[in-house]
Amino acid sequence: MKILHAAETLKGGPATIIRQLATAQSASGGEVHLVLPNSHADEMATVPSLTLHRFTRKRRTPVAMSRFAFCFVLAFIRVRPDVVHLHSSFAGAICRPLLVVLRGVARSKVVYSPHCWAFIATRSDFKRKIFGLIEAALSRWTDVIVCGSAYERLTADRYEMKCDIEVVRCSVEPPLMGPALPSLCSDGRKQFTYIGRLDMQKGFDILLAATRQLNPHEYHFCVVGEFVRESGELPAIEHVDYLPWQDRTGLASIFRSSTAVVMPSRWESFGLVAVEAMSYGVPVVASDCCSLPEIVKDGQNGWLFRSGDVDDLVAVLQRITIEEARDLSSACYETYVLRYSSSEMTEHHARIYAALLGAGYRGGERDVI
Repeated sequence: MKILHAAETLKGGPATIIRQLATAQSASGGEVHLVLPNSHADEMATVPSLTLHRFTRKRRTPVAMSRFAFCFVLAFIRVRPDVVHLHSSFAGAICRPLLVVLRGVARSKVVYSPHCWAFIATRSDFKRKIFGLIEAALSRWTDVIVCGSAYERLTADRYEMKCDIEVVRCSVEPPLMGPALPSLCSDGRKQFTYIGRLDMQKGFDILLAATRQLNPHEYHFCVVGEFVRESGELPAIEHVDYLPWQDRTGLASIFRSSTAVVMPSRWESFGLVAVEAMSYGVPVVASDCCSLPEIVKDGQNGWLFRSGDVDDLVAVLQRITIEEARDLSSACYETYVLRYSSSEMTEHHARIYAALLGAGYRGGERDVI
């Protein structure tokens, strides 16, 4: 089977998902290709037998989009794939119309993973409606849409998608080290970790507001990430340390030295950081928005607070004790093993691909969570 993945940008969730898929597909004998920005190629360094088709992209500009489109067309003509798997909204919007034109080259099956619908990631009702109508129109040229959570699937029902939709729970790669009990700082303070983009979607401003209400002698915060969509200055707060993006080894060390991981997101299509934290036995403090309550069960493997409510986040953080965090550790790891293992996700995708290419595919099947 020849598979062509395409991503206009790769950092974050798409890279995590594609790495797992490409590794499994290559291991099963597939010929796997990926269209990606040249600057993101290091994200795929650990994937064996993966052919990269690179284009130049510094920012999301019309020139960069045209380079992506041209690179995709060249890769498609060269590979003539059995399956094209498009990742995220821009790849879906650019490549699906191109595939209609390219049908004379190869009639590939088209799989599309939104990795967060554009109509989820906006507060504007007008934009939400427009993005939904665009996605519904593009679904005519799609065989299967793969949603990473039940929430993402549910939001798609607001619009009349013209293809089958499957829920395949996202997963993270197996942890580099075994789970460890949640930790305190060496001076006895509770250690809370934030990992993600420093922007409004991820609730970075909510986190900063919460830190200012907490005693620096009792709490320490480690912030891992950078500004991506927005820009700004990082305020100097006595008990907040800032780190740039970390590789998997660095993240493993940070997870294992945390009391809990904080995810104050305003919207999420899934929440990979939560699953990654749990794979190291670390509980998660998350907002009760979107898909996060599918992963974080209050009082079982973490804690939920009202989305956007700084005072409620502060109250939750103040209630957490190291003893309670450690009591939840085993349940966190079990959540990862039982629901979010990499093999389950990659095998589910393999079944979708095989069904699309087989004569007996009827569509309409759903993965129920």
